[in-house]
Amino acid sequence: MGPTPALVRKTQVTVIHSSYGGFEEPVVSLPDGTNLERPPSYVQPSTDVKKHKTLSEKLHDFADDTTAHGIPRIISRPNYLSKLFWLILVIGAFYLFGSQGWEIVSDFYSYNTKIELVTKREINFPAVTVCNLNRMARSKLLGTRFEGIIDIDGGWGFDEGETNYDWFFDFSSDWWNAYSYAGSYGYSGSPSYSGGLGGGRKKRNLMDNDDAEADMPLERSKRMGGSYSSSYGSYYNNYYYYNQGSYGYNYNNYYNYYGGSYYYYYDFADWGYYDFSWVFEYDNYYDWGDVTDENDWQGFYDASTSEDFSDILDVINPTAEELQLYGHEPDDFIIQCTFDKRMCNYTDFRMFQNRHYGNCFTFNGKLQDEPMSVVRNSSKAGSQYGLHLTLFIEQPEYIGLLTPDSGVRVDVHPNDVFSYPEDTGISAGTGQSTAIGIRQTELTRLESPWGECTSSGISYLYDQFFSYTQRSCEKGCLLETMADRCSCVTEIYTTFDAPKCSFLNSTQQRCRQLVEELFNNDELNCVCPTPCHEFAYNVQATTTLWPSERYEEHLYSRVSQKNEIVAQVLQNVEATRKNLARVKVYFEDLNYQSIEQVKAHTLYSILGSVGGLMGLYVGISVITVFEFIILIFDIFYHCLKVIFCRKKVQPVVT
Repeated sequence: MGPTPALVRKTQVTVIHSSYGGFEEPVVSLPDGTNLERPPSYVQPSTDVKKHKTLSEKLHDFADDTTAHGIPRIISRPNYLSKLFWLILVIGAFYLFGSQGWEIVSDFYSYNTKIELVTKREINFPAVTVCNLNRMARSKLLGTRFEGIIDIDGGWGFDEGETNYDWFFDFSSDWWNAYSYAGSYGYSGSPSYSGGLGGGRKKRNLMDNDDAEADMPLERSKRMGGSYSSSYGSYYNNYYYYNQGSYGYNYNNYYNYYGGSYYYYYDFADWGYYDFSWVFEYDNYYDWGDVTDENDWQGFYDASTSEDFSDILDVINPTAEELQLYGHEPDDFIIQCTFDKRMCNYTDFRMFQNRHYGNCFTFNGKLQDEPMSVVRNSSKAGSQYGLHLTLFIEQPEYIGLLTPDSGVRVDVHPNDVFSYPEDTGISAGTGQSTAIGIRQTELTRLESPWGECTSSGISYLYDQFFSYTQRSCEKGCLLETMADRCSCVTEIYTTFDAPKCSFLNSTQQRCRQLVEELFNNDELNCVCPTPCHEFAYNVQATTTLWPSERYEEHLYSRVSQKNEIVAQVLQNVEATRKNLARVKVYFEDLNYQSIEQVKAHTLYSILGSVGGLMGLYVGISVITVFEFIILIFDIFYHCLKVIFCRKKVQPVVT
C-alpha cells in the first residue's frame, strides 16, 4: 500500500482581474486581505490584432474634426448627387478665393497710386491754333459790303506815328496793280510782285529819326472823315446833359438814355418748358434808331452807345465764306516755323474760320474722319524744342474799329478737339517773344452710377469731325435752342438750318437775349456731361522784348527774302516790333499727370469686407449661407409634404 497522502489544508482564494498596461491582469486575494499580483515587468501578450484605418475612415474622421466649411458635407452626404453638389460649391469657393487673393497681392506689389505721374520717352504734341486778332484784312474790303467800315476807320491812308503805310493803299501804284483783285468781291490769291516794292529797305541808323518828322499824323477829325468828331461830340453832349448837377445814377433816366426796358416771363408765355422765377431784363443795347440797312455802317457807328464800340463788334458779323475770303492768308501770316528744330511752314497748318478772329490756323490737328492722319510726337522738353513761330500780323491791314488790340491768339488743345481760341486761348503781343510752357494732364472718369461722364457723347457742333467736348456740347445746345425759339443763330458754323440773327429785328434780339440769359443761368437744361477720357494742358506764358535791336537786322535779312510785303513793312526796329510776334510752345517736362477716378468700393472689396465681418462675429462663410439656403428648401419641402400628404394612410409598424 502506498504512502498515505499528507493532510492538505484548504484555503479560499479570490481572483480579481485588474487592468495594467491595457491588459487584464489576474490578482490573487488571500483571506487575510493580502493581494498577490504579478510582477510589473510581466506583460500579458494580447490576443487582439490592431487594425489600420481605411482611407474612407480617415476622411470621415477629418470631416468630423475639421473647422473648414463645406468639406464635411462632401464626406457625409448619403448619395453621390449631393456629394457632387457640395464638391462643386467648395471648388468654386476656393477658385474665388484664389482669384481675389491673387488680384489683391498683384495690386499690392504693383505699387499703384490714385494719382500717377507717368514718364515716357515721347508723348503726343498737342494741337496749336494761332489766329490774327484782326479778322478781316483792310485792303481786301475794297468793293465789298464792308467798304464803308474803312471810310469810318480813317479811309485808305495810314500815317499814324513814325511809320508811314500810305504806300500800302496807293491804288494807282504799280504795287497795288500787282496786289489786285480778280473780281469785284474776290481776292485772287497771292500777288505777283514784279518791279519790287518801293526800292526795298533803307539802310538806316537806329538812332536817326529824321524820317519821323516828315510823317506827322493827321488830325483825328480828318482821319475820321468828319464823322468821328460829330458823333463823339453828340455823345459827349448827351452824356454831360445826363450827368450835370448829379453825382449819382437816376435809374429811370439811365434806362431812358440807354434804351433799356423790362420784359417779364409772361412776355414769353409760350415757353412753358422754362421756369421764369426771375424777371428777364431786355436791354435795348442794340437799339439802332433809324438804321434800316444792315450794311449802313455809318448809321451803326453814329447810333453806337457803348463806350468801347463793343456793340459794333457784334453787328459786323461776316459769314464763314466772307471771313475766308477777306481774312489773312497763311503764307503771309506764318513766315517762320520750326518743330523740334526741324523746318516746317504754313502748309503744315489747317485753316478754319472763327467768328471773332477770322482765319485761324491749326498745327498738328487731327480729324475723326481722317484715321490715317499722323500726329507729331515730341521726345524733348524745354524751350529749345517744340513749336517755334514767327507771325506777321500785317499792321497796315488792321481795322481799328474792329480790333482794339494788335497781336495773335494762341490756343493749345488736344489734337482731335475743335479749338475755341476766344474761350481758352491766350494773347501774344507784337514786339514780344511769348514762351508758352505746357504740362499735360490725363483725366479718366467713371460712367454712371459712379459719375456723370460719357464715352461717346453727342456734340451738337462738328461732331462728324471732332471728338466730343463739354464746351462744344454747351455751345451747340445754346444754338439749337436759339434756332428753335428765335429762328436764327449767332454763330457762323452750325448744323441747324437757320439764318443769322438780325440786329435790326427787335423780336429776334429780345429772343436772343432771353436764350442767352437762360443759358448763363443754367436754365436751358442742356445735358452735357464731361467726357470719360480727355487730355488737358496747363499753360504758363512768359514774355520778353523781341527782337533785340542788333538781332533785328539779321531777322530782316531772312524774312525779307520770303515775303515782299514783309520786306516793305519792316522799315525799322519800331515797325518790326509792331508787326512781328514770336511764339514758342513746348513741353516743360515729358512727365504728365494721370488722374483716374476709381470706385470707392468694388465687388471684391464688398465681398471681402462683408465676409470678414461675418466670419469674425458669427462664424458664417459662403458655404454656411448655402447651408441655410438648403435648410430653408428642406423646411419648405417638409411643409409641402405635411400639407398635401396628411390624408394618406400611413403604414403601422409592428
